[in-house]
Amino acid sequence: MAPKQQLTGPDKAAILVMILGEEVAGSLFQFLDDREIKKINQAIAKMGSIPNDQINNIVSEFHSLIDTSSGLLADTEYLKRVIQRTMSDDRADLLMSMLEGDDDAPLKSIQYLDSDIIAALIKKEHPQTIAVILTILDPERAGRILGHLPENMQTEVILRMATMEKISADVVREIDRSLQKEIAKMKLTAVGSNLEIGGIDPVVSMLNRMGEQAERQVLGNIEKTNPELAVQIRRKMITFEDLISIDDAGIQEILKEVKQEELVIALKSASEELKEKMFRNMSERAADMLREEMEIAGPTKVSEVIKTQQTICEIAKKLEEEGRIVIIRGDEEYV
Repeated sequence: MAPKQQLTGPDKAAILVMILGEEVAGSLFQFLDDREIKKINQAIAKMGSIPNDQINNIVSEFHSLIDTSSGLLADTEYLKRVIQRTMSDDRADLLMSMLEGDDDAPLKSIQYLDSDIIAALIKKEHPQTIAVILTILDPERAGRILGHLPENMQTEVILRMATMEKISADVVREIDRSLQKEIAKMKLTAVGSNLEIGGIDPVVSMLNRMGEQAERQVLGNIEKTNPELAVQIRRKMITFEDLISIDDAGIQEILKEVKQEELVIALKSASEELKEKMFRNMSERAADMLREEMEIAGPTKVSEVIKTQQTICEIAKKLEEEGRIVIIRGDEEYV
């Protein structure tokens, strides 16, 4: 792009996006509609070298837009607009009604419970009640809970969710109060008069979602105080890079279960060795298509990459439990 060329709004936005970096830009994109993202992409595509003075001018202009004498004004309306823009209508309406009241987040009684515990808690509820609960929770968590329910109930709950209209905040509060009572009963009737919600499995699940750097730090700290526990945790963990240890036949089993778009995201931060192993176990045409999609893919949030890698790791773990593949973790030795 020539230094003296007049910059359009999309041009300025494109330069700012590149300055901010992939992770921050990815977070910003969720607030843009498809038309706006397309304009930014077109602006980036036609840009060549961008002079430093032009970059400085864009940054200065951005600063001037946010630099006011009164600073930032805390405004709850801002949060409401974000909620409306990033969530479904039903969930946004419900959260906004909660914000206007004195309650905390909806269904706060089950906020920190594992998915299998929640499933055990609600499986005797009416399907309509279960549908309301799953509609409020984020889709990933709701999916895990649904998977723990009986198959005949899953279908009925999904049908009710699909046909559900507005949800009253009062109804949600009543459901929450009912869940609190059931949790109190569980604490009295569970094995040993305690609710069994701890153990290594939930720790492994949590660590796998933290990213490798945070995971190493936490495990390092555990190792200092309880080396035996650290070993037990590591034996159950699967990192994305552990997939390198799987033989070609095992990789092919995994690839049968993984969608192409998931691979595009997951391989963004993978080592070259792991990428090549994946390519080697595809047909030449499939490998070329995957490489091409990776080249043209836009910025992706780091959290989404980690989440997608964990999805593939869970697929690998399931295949391992079924005896279809063997995974060598960390420093484990096999003969």
